[in-house]
Order: sequence, then structure tokens, then C-alpha cells
Amino acid sequence: MGERYQIHLRFKEEKNLDNKPQYTSIHLQWCWGSHIIRNLNRLLKTLSNTECEYPSMYNLGNYARSILEVNKGLEGHNYPFGVFREDEPYKTFQGDSNHGWCVLFINISKKGKFKVKSLFYDTSGKLVTNEDLWEDALKELSYHKISKEEIAKYKKLIDKKLFNNAEEDLQEIFNKGIENLNVEKEKEIKKNGYKLKYTILAKGKNLYTTSNRIEKELKKAGFEVGRHF
Repeated sequence: MGERYQIHLRFKEEKNLDNKPQYTSIHLQWCWGSHIIRNLNRLLKTLSNTECEYPSMYNLGNYARSILEVNKGLEGHNYPFGVFREDEPYKTFQGDSNHGWCVLFINISKKGKFKVKSLFYDTSGKLVTNEDLWEDALKELSYHKISKEEIAKYKKLIDKKLFNNAEEDLQEIFNKGIENLNVEKEKEIKKNGYKLKYTILAKGKNLYTTSNRIEKELKKAGFEVGRHF
């Protein structure tokens, strides 16, 4: 329901090469057109200026989400209406976006400096250029009869140093990383049986009834269950 957008992030640390990358998927509810540009500009700029001495000690996905959460209310704006960090990262095409998504790779140097690469994609997984992003935003801004001065401010937010600045196909690499994560989880399940914790994602009309039924079945099978709506 509504205008939906997703951001998929991978954090990788150079200092401890044996550490596994952190993957995060963030869902933005009511985010489209100029709101994509405004929020991604703030996120990309803030991440690029970040320095973190011990990145492996922190949940960097929550850090990214908090940047978006703060930004949505700045300068008199209210969008995206909701910012949700998903319980588990997922492949780009597995979300329910109707305005595409962005993939960000954040490489963290030995000194803790963040270097950010980004690529934007449409709902079919094809690359979206900066010109395409602006064309989509301009349609929305023109519809709301925004002044030419204000429109010019939005166009400046598409910084070529930050937007679409990667040469590799980040989406392909990200999805392969998620695929590997899923393989590791399957191995862990076979090894540890019912020791793993599971979270119910209840969707549909009768959320309470549905989650209760699933929860009972999982508990009967021996799983430890948590609930998330």
C-alpha cells in the first residue's frame, strides 16, 4: 500500500578481513520522487562523513536507519512516513517496492573512514541513472506546483560524487551475498536442529489469529518463537 522504496546496504570492514560483512535491508513507506533524492542525499552524505573506530562492535544497519528516521522530519518534511529496518536482509527483488531500490556498499578503512558506493535500480532490477531519478522527481514536484527556486534546490541534491558512483553491479553482488547467507543458515539449521530462534512475520487481515496459529505449531515442533508485526 502507498509509495514504497527500499535501500539495501552492505558494510565491510578492511581492518578485520575475517569479519563477515553486515547486510541490512530498510523499507521506506511513502517514499517516491523528490523524497528519494532528499533522503538518499542525507544518508549518502552522512555515511560518507562517518568515522568509526570499532565498526564490528556496532549494528551499522540501525545507524543507517536512524539517519533516515531523523531526516524525514527535517526542513518541514514528513516523508517517508515510516522507516523500517527489516528483521533479516533479503534479495533486492524480494521486496514490495513500487518505486525501485538503491544498493549501497560501505567499505570501512583501517582508520574507520566510510567509503560509500551506490547504484539505483527500478522495480525490474534495471539501473536508474541520475537523469532518470531527476525526471521522476520533477514530475512529482511539478504536480505539486513547487516553485522553480525550490525545484532547483532538489536538482542540486543529486550529487554525482554520491549518486550512482559505482562501476560494479552492486545489486548482483548484494544478492549473491544474501544467497550465501541463506546457505549458511540452512547448514546451521541442519547442525543445531531446533536451537535457533524464529520470528513470525504475520501479514494479512487477521494478524493476531494468524500469528497465534503459526506460533502454536512452531512451539509444538520445539522452536523458540519471537513475534514481530
